[in-house]
Amino acid sequence: MKNQLSILVIILIQINCFSQAPNISYQTPQNYVVGAAITPLSPSNTGGAIPAIGYGQVTTFAGTGLQGSADGAANTASFRYPAGIGLDSDGNVYVSEQGNVKVRKITPAGIVSTLAGNGTTGFANGMGSNASFNNLIGLTVDASGNVYVSDSYNYRIRKIDPLGMVSTYAGSGLQGVFNGNSANAGFYGAAGLACDASGNVYVSEYGSMKIRKITPSGMVSTLAGNGSAAATDGPGAAASFNNPWGMAVDANGNLYVADISNQKIRKITPSGEVSTFAGSGSLASTDGTGTLASFYLPYGLAFDSTGNLYVSEAYKIRKITPSGVVTTLVELAGSPDGSQNALAYDPSGYLYLTGFSQKIFKIALTGYSITPNLPAGLSFDATTGVISGNPLVDSPATTYTISAYNNSGQSTATIVISTSTLGTSTPQLKKLTLYPNPTTSVLHFEQPDNEIFKKIVLTDLAGKKVIEEDGNADQMNVEQLAPGCYIVKVMSQDNVYVNKFTKE
Repeated sequence: MKNQLSILVIILIQINCFSQAPNISYQTPQNYVVGAAITPLSPSNTGGAIPAIGYGQVTTFAGTGLQGSADGAANTASFRYPAGIGLDSDGNVYVSEQGNVKVRKITPAGIVSTLAGNGTTGFANGMGSNASFNNLIGLTVDASGNVYVSDSYNYRIRKIDPLGMVSTYAGSGLQGVFNGNSANAGFYGAAGLACDASGNVYVSEYGSMKIRKITPSGMVSTLAGNGSAAATDGPGAAASFNNPWGMAVDANGNLYVADISNQKIRKITPSGEVSTFAGSGSLASTDGTGTLASFYLPYGLAFDSTGNLYVSEAYKIRKITPSGVVTTLVELAGSPDGSQNALAYDPSGYLYLTGFSQKIFKIALTGYSITPNLPAGLSFDATTGVISGNPLVDSPATTYTISAYNNSGQSTATIVISTSTLGTSTPQLKKLTLYPNPTTSVLHFEQPDNEIFKKIVLTDLAGKKVIEEDGNADQMNVEQLAPGCYIVKVMSQDNVYVNKFTKE
């Protein structure tokens, strides 16, 4: 009983550590000397724990990069044009494939299997490999672990239960925009899918330019869109879209749509009112707030646990805060995975995305980030937030913004850092107290309270370096020097102490 209570206490402590946002700070300002290794600077965090993962780091979750349909371990499995992606509450990842015409499952341990589909184009319901599809695109997962896929060329929405049983959820198989009960409904170019907390399934149609809704009782209706290729906001039937695709639902039941050809992110309330959440409509990729930002072919959407919306576009993953501030999370330039990426959020702190290089990727959403880049020679550890290194160039006082992320939120701190060459006239240049002066052998330095000396440099009056020593020393043996006048410079982290002495 005592052991069980101890385990429970440990679990509760771990949960509490990660259930609050971080609260970080740094000692600032910091003045570093070029050529001197700095004492690593660590953040202070009085908030929730920050996982030691590099924020924004992209890694391969599954797939060799070769086209195929091999099941097995993540690093040996293969895919053929993965399209849609989603997660269940157990952390299993599901992927719809256009090329293999299958739905694949990847466990948290990285084991890939085929949930449904025999790999041939067709239409058949049934268990697992007895089923067939035709041009699978979107995928979503409901709270019970049921997987829904948009079977575009069969003009149907298919449902796959956790055991792999495939059925038709909605659609008669006739192409068209027909509302009504699920058996008689029709779809036209079904693409993206999303599911809300009430069990409603939403379908974006690139063929009809409309957003459809399927209730848990199987009634199909048009939530928004008048069928014209335009960008009109307003009540459902008056609004318009132009190639709507990826979708995601927020905690309040609002539906967000990646409106590809309008270069906008649209918002639809549960009553069907359509507005523009972000995007100017210009074909660009500019950060900003709301309609001052721009997108370049936005495709996939996913919300995280704190209400941030992630958008995949051509060669970038963008992030939109609940207040509409748009930033760039990561760039995917130079990769075949730089476009047409479906997104899914994992509450453990990752964003999953499909890629046309036949891989499934994941992006870390916890850890640290810094902007702008530090001066050359200094490095920033995105897993710990520690600044270290040896500055190589002079840099004026610059304000750096450091953010820390965990699954409960983020914290931002600023720090001012400057770097300067030894001996330059800076506000941190101070007189060094030394003795005896003159000296014949050992020169002693008076070390101010709370100062740690890091380097000692001795030059002649022409500035030529004679001796250089690293370490926290308060004396130097100068017995070997020729008689004459010299300048000694002692560096701490924040100051440079200078004076002249005579060697007899």
